[in-house]
Amino acid sequence: MKIIEAMKRIKQNKEKVADLQVKIASVCANLSHETPIYGTETAKKVSEWAQSCDDLSQENIRLLCAIQRTNLATSATIEVMTANSGGCSLCLIA
Repeated sequence: MKIIEAMKRIKQNKEKVADLQVKIASVCANLSHETPIYGTETAKKVSEWAQSCDDLSQENIRLLCAIQRTNLATSATIEVMTANSGGCSLCLIA
């Protein structure tokens, strides 16, 4: 997986977690006299959504660690060029 793909996946996972948190909040915000939206399955649904949030968060941690490991393993050379050489004042060469 490329770094850009991992970064996109992290963003998608964050959006999914936010959506699941909204779902959980809306289902759990029932008053005691209201009928649960999913009936007797409400607790099971909420548990599944919470597990999905946890799984997505764990995947994000794994992806972020992989990106950091790649960044640490990649070396880069910085060359400072003079104005007389016609180049830029600071160039990064990977």
